[in-house]
Amino acid sequence: MNYEEMTEKELLVEILKSEKSNARGQRITAIASIIMAATLIIAAVIIVPKLLDTVSGLKTAVSKADTLISDASNSLDELDKAVKDIDSMVGNVNDLVVTNTDNLNEAIVKINNIDFDRLNKAIKDLSDTVEPFANFFNTFKFD
Repeated sequence: MNYEEMTEKELLVEILKSEKSNARGQRITAIASIIMAATLIIAAVIIVPKLLDTVSGLKTAVSKADTLISDASNSLDELDKAVKDIDSMVGNVNDLVVTNTDNLNEAIVKINNIDFDRLNKAIKDLSDTVEPFANFFNTFKFD
């Protein structure tokens, strides 16, 4: 359109049409903005508390996991100490067995070296010697 050739009335009508069109576009934009703002507010009201609950739960879970890791570390330290103590104890038992084995072997050798025939003969000889004394003293018994 050529606006220079139009009359004032025609120009005013065109301006009015343009203004109506602009007003309708602004109303649509305003309504869309209000709908978007309402959607964002509703989403924030619904999502933010759930998000905060999730973050709180996550914080609790991380705290519990940290405690579990600490407890596991302490348990592993105690287990390591127990294993070292068991190693030491096994070494002590081994030393005890070796020492007692030597002593036991010495005792067995000494027992094997005993001449039981001579021992029995010595006991019989002692009995034969003591028996007459016992009989002699029994005659002086006062019942």
